[in-house]
Amino acid sequence: MRCVKNCPGNAILNQKIVNVDNIEGIDHIKTCKDTMKCFEQFLLKYSCSICMKICPFSAKNNNYYMLKDKFAKKLNP
Repeated sequence: MRCVKNCPGNAILNQKIVNVDNIEGIDHIKTCKDTMKCFEQFLLKYSCSICMKICPFSAKNNNYYMLKDKFAKKLNP
């Protein structure tokens, strides 16, 4: 629940909602993320990703910093 509590855009929800509807062969996708709120925060903070940074599952192997560096290199080759 760290991600829910620390998301600056309140984009992470306690329960899954239908996020994408009417995908051929799949029907719909449910997630715990409000994509529009997340995207807005992502743009404002220039790659927010706070949820990944504080997630205990990302802490192993320094995954957050590896992904952040990889993303930064793509933006500034």
